[in-house]
Amino acid sequence: MPLGTLRQCLLYPSTQSFDGEKIASYMKELHLQHLIPFLDKAYDYQNRLSLGEQQRINFIRALLRQPACLFMDEPIAHLNKYYADLAFESPAKHLPRTGIFIVSHQEIARFEKIPLAEG
Repeated sequence: MPLGTLRQCLLYPSTQSFDGEKIASYMKELHLQHLIPFLDKAYDYQNRLSLGEQQRINFIRALLRQPACLFMDEPIAHLNKYYADLAFESPAKHLPRTGIFIVSHQEIARFEKIPLAEG
């Protein structure tokens, strides 16, 4: 999480602007609406937000960017089952054409599991 406003954290590393309504909508969808008043306030969010909130912020970054491919390493390690399920509903709904590759020690039901080779 970079230093700066929460909006800058959501847009990192880009300086491209996004519709505030879209940002607020994604924040509500991922149960981060309590952070909307902080969008333009500068704090050290890495130390201010829980690890679960930071992971949901990362999901919003992906939703805003609409990437062709999305690589995620342990994206739900700090989320309980409710928030993990909620977080994965968003890309499924908003990124239907995005290829998503996830590395995780946790079982993620919506995705095909590729076992590691033994040896």
